[in-house]
Amino acid sequence: MAQSGDYTYTQSGGNATITAYTGAGGAITIPSTLDTYPVVAIGTTAFYGKTPTSVIIPNSVTSIGSMAFYHIVGLTSVTIGNGVVSIGASAFEGCSGLTSVTIGSGVTSIGADAFHDCTVLTGLIIPNSVTSIGGSAFASCTSLTALSIPNSVTSIGNTAFYNCTGLTTVIIGSGVTSIGNNVFLDCSALVTAHFHGNAPATWGTTVFSGVHAGFVIYYYTGATGWTNPFNTYTTAAESPPVTVKPNFIPFFWA
Repeated sequence: MAQSGDYTYTQSGGNATITAYTGAGGAITIPSTLDTYPVVAIGTTAFYGKTPTSVIIPNSVTSIGSMAFYHIVGLTSVTIGNGVVSIGASAFEGCSGLTSVTIGSGVTSIGADAFHDCTVLTGLIIPNSVTSIGGSAFASCTSLTALSIPNSVTSIGNTAFYNCTGLTTVIIGSGVTSIGNNVFLDCSALVTAHFHGNAPATWGTTVFSGVHAGFVIYYYTGATGWTNPFNTYTTAAESPPVTVKPNFIPFFWA
């Protein structure tokens, strides 16, 4: 264990992992090196209990550990560098003041509960690099109004967007093959879901339970498996489908 400025870190293989932050908070730009060692990871609970208001994570970092920024209610914005591959479980859970997050173009997995209870989060872009969204990753993000899940995503975990009560429409890209249980449970304002691929091979139970009474699932004409797997919700073909635009959110339709 070593100390460099406001950071405690461990060193292994010539690289540094931040294990604790000892600074005064405020706007933080995490350094890309500590004592000449490249910073490649932010460890578990590294910033828990601290008071940053904004965080910029450099491109040198490849992983953000579980609960790294857990329950920092004064944190309002986060920029995640393009080197980050994984966002750990509950990494930003309970950051109730977080209004915007920029997820770097290298992220492939968003862990369970990663942004759970980020209740004022509105600026969200899921990049094309992401392949999996963990369970409850964005649950109770009640200020989200529209969502685009890019074609790169193949699996969406249980209750991933549970209780996103402001969400009115969602686009689900063509790569999704697995949707867990209760993914959009109690998204009471959700009116439309636009699927761009074949019906997922694996459907969870009550994926859309508790959505708006007029809810409609739209699917691309010619896609397979759309025999209404729920026997509950209205389905309708659309051609061409609504365009996935992962670099722009929110979406609005007349």
